[in-house]
This record gives sequence, C-alpha cells and structure tokens, in this order.
Amino acid sequence: MMNRRHPPRVGGGEYRRDVTAVVKWFNATKGFGFVQVTDGSPDAFLVRRARRSR
Repeated sequence: MMNRRHPPRVGGGEYRRDVTAVVKWFNATKGFGFVQVTDGSPDAFLVRRARRSR
C-alpha cells in the first residue's frame, strides 16, 4: 500500500488538491467524465457540481 499525504478536507469527506489534467471525455448532459492527470497518476473520474444562488 502506498503512503500518500492527503490534502486538506473541504467538507463532506471530500479532499481538495490542485492538479493539471487533460479531459479524455465528458458528458455534459450527465455531468461526468474522465481526465488524464499530467503527473502520471491514474485517470480520474470527474463530476461537475453547480450551485445556484438565489
């Protein structure tokens, strides 16, 4: 098992880490897709989240 340092928690069990990646494919209707991370990490699943203010 790899020993990785986890970035700070954002909330709801989520972690935030700034990365550079190239979009492999993204379905705008469903709001998800995959990106290829440029640091050699495995491809990452990407989910779009939108918040609307009133």
